[in-house]
Parts: sequence; C-alpha cells; structure tokens
Amino acid sequence: MRRENEDRLLQTYTEELSTYGVDVDVDEIKTAYAAGTMHNFIIGVAAAMLVVRTERGDDLFHSMVTNAVSHARDQSALQQLGIAS
Repeated sequence: MRRENEDRLLQTYTEELSTYGVDVDVDEIKTAYAAGTMHNFIIGVAAAMLVVRTERGDDLFHSMVTNAVSHARDQSALQQLGIAS
C-alpha cells in the first residue's frame, strides 16, 4: 500500500506546504523523506535492545526492522544520505 501511494502523498504534502508559504519542491521533500526512513530502522533496533525478549516481541521487532529496511531500500536512503553510491 505504501509503495502505490507514496509519490502522490509526497506531492500532495508539498502542495499543501506551499499553501502555507513554505517554499520547497517535491525533490527536497523526497530527499528528506528518504533520510527519515532510517529513523524507523534505528527505533526498531534500539527498542529491541531495551526490552525483555519474548517470542511476540521478537516477531514485532523483526517485522519493524524488516519493513524499515525495505522502505529505506525503496527510497535509496543510503544514497540520499551520501553513505553509499
């Protein structure tokens, strides 16, 4: 669902910002969005280290990190951050 709607939602967000006088283009928004995908990964890993392990928790954190990595890959987050080429 995210993949099918992402570009349209980012475009809508950019347009809405402009109605409030924020001068930003969709490419800037996409770059910031791509960089932000890494937050989901960091939260998933950090949270998993701070709690008592359970099977349910392991499943949750595995899902969080797996989805975060997929999202970051889809957005070329490491390239956007200049970490990878």
